[in-house]
Formats: sequence, C-alpha cells, structure tokens
Amino acid sequence: MGRRPTREELVIIIDLESIKYPQDEIAEILKKFNANLIDKKTISELIKNKRRELKQKIVDEVATKNKARELKFQAKQQEFQNKLREIEAQKQALKNQNYDISVVPTDEVMEAEIIQEYPDETPVEIIDFYERREFDAMRFALQKIAYEMVGDKHSRQEKDKFKKIMTYFAYKDPLYNDCIKKIIGIVAKNEGMLQTQIYQYFKEYDSEIMRYVLYFGGELGDIRRVKSGRSYKLYTSI
Repeated sequence: MGRRPTREELVIIIDLESIKYPQDEIAEILKKFNANLIDKKTISELIKNKRRELKQKIVDEVATKNKARELKFQAKQQEFQNKLREIEAQKQALKNQNYDISVVPTDEVMEAEIIQEYPDETPVEIIDFYERREFDAMRFALQKIAYEMVGDKHSRQEKDKFKKIMTYFAYKDPLYNDCIKKIIGIVAKNEGMLQTQIYQYFKEYDSEIMRYVLYFGGELGDIRRVKSGRSYKLYTSI
C-alpha cells in the first residue's frame, strides 16, 4: 500500500487473511474499497462466501477420505471372503478324497475368517481405527457411541446391538486391559469403594479415560458397578 493502513483497512485485512485470501486479492479489494467501488457490506459477503467455500472444501475432503477408507475396507472384506471360499473348496475336495480336512493350513483359515470376527453393523471407522491400531481414536469413537445410547432416543434392540460392538472392541483395547487388571486388584481390597475414589490410583489418566475403563469393566463383567448417588460402588464379585 505504500503507507500504514488505517484502522478500518486493518480490520478488513485481518478478516481477509483469516480466510486465506491471497495478498494480491486483498490489495485489490482495499483499492476498490478506498475508491468507493465496494462497501463493507460487499466485503462481508465476500468473506462469508469464502468461509462457505472453505467449509465445503473441508467437508468434501473428509467425505473423500471416509469413502476411500470404506472402499479399502470393502476390498479387504471381499479379499477375505474370496479366501474363505477358496479354503472351503479345499476342505470339500479333501472330504471327497476322504482326507483329514485339518491339513488345510490353520493360519489361512484364521486369516480368511478374521473379517467374520467383527460384530454385525460395526461402523467402518471403528474397524479402521482398530486395524491401524489407532486406539485413542477408537476409544473416542466408542465413548461417543456410549453417550449417544443414553436416554430413549434408541430402541433396546439398537442399544443391545451397539453394546455388543462397544464391548467387543473395548475388550481388545490395550489400555483397558492394562487398567482393569489394576482396578480389580484395588477393588478386591476395597469392596464397595466409590468409583470416584479409584481415580487417585491412575493420575496418569484423566477422569474421562477412567470412566471409559470402568464403564466397560462393568459391561464386560470384569467388575460390578452399583449406582450410588451420583457415582457407583465397585465390587469384584457378582
């Protein structure tokens, strides 16, 4: 500009830079503004439109990423199903020849059947997080589902279905398994202790993580939780 911008111009510059407007375009907008070719209202509309564009771009990128993950999962699922059919054909051929079907390599059977382990209707992103060992992301997704299940928004059948999914993956969470072993030992010495009292033994984790472990500990039957006021009493025995 060749001079120090006015306060009004500075506000416009900051707003435009916040939405990643190129410097040459900012200079052109200021030039038009100072020449009274556009007003603040017009600039505000430009900013709104740009923000909408950026937001849509982010939405599109996320959708593309999720679609790619879903396609990858579907391809992997198809690969395993093909492998399973191949092994079943081998078994049948061996039966027809009166051979022992146990000669089919066990690791091949397990590899082909691994996709069958997941509960029906498991969200693709949870499977993806689990298979990539992104347990923090998986844990967050499970907690989100757990919170959504509270109340009357979902039927008992839906809640049972998602409970099966949640407990399946929580059981495979290394953090859960590490913490619950310690919790069982602590509770065994303090039967009936309040859930809030357990937090002091796990200062390396925040209370949200501990609620996650204790909730699924109860759901998986590793501990027993009994409602007590705004907290729960913890027991090791049923």
